[in-house]
Amino acid sequence: MNRKIDFEKLRVQATIAFNSENMESALELSEKLAETGDAQALFTCGLIYEGLDGFENKKNLEKAWSYFQRLALNFNFDEGYLGCVRILLARREVDRWELALAYCLAAIESSNTQFGWLLLGDVLSKLNPSPDRQGACRAYLKAAMGGAPWGWRRFAEIKRADGNYLLAAVVHILATLAFPVHVLFSGFRATRTG
Repeated sequence: MNRKIDFEKLRVQATIAFNSENMESALELSEKLAETGDAQALFTCGLIYEGLDGFENKKNLEKAWSYFQRLALNFNFDEGYLGCVRILLARREVDRWELALAYCLAAIESSNTQFGWLLLGDVLSKLNPSPDRQGACRAYLKAAMGGAPWGWRRFAEIKRADGNYLLAAVVHILATLAFPVHVLFSGFRATRTG
């Protein structure tokens, strides 16, 4: 009973530290919790070690991979799969692109997440040794239709690279105009790029 109280207290302290952006404390407390297999702690550790905005000094992709993979495989959480995909993309691990693809599809199958579609587009266009630009465009459009405005921008980037400058410009303009609407309805979560 006493151990459970300590565990809950530790979780509350870690959450408070994270929300107040005290990453040193959040990481220390979350690592203790992660040893017990706590899903929230695994996610927090993965984010911090991935190089969370403003805390790049903690960046360690090997550790981030370890936490995200445990989160994905032990809990089947989308954020674990998507964290692993972001790591593979950051490292440009072309030889593991099929694993990135499988992880994107697992996240999409689980919750049809817009960020899964966004990262799927990145995997198909940037990590695939034989880039599938059409498949990436379809994935970016699904992300955009699901509420991720970055899907429009990445779709436009591919169209621009393919030489379709007019369509790329129109999509960029529409994305810029629609961005405040996305933020209004989706909150700042809409600003998330992947």
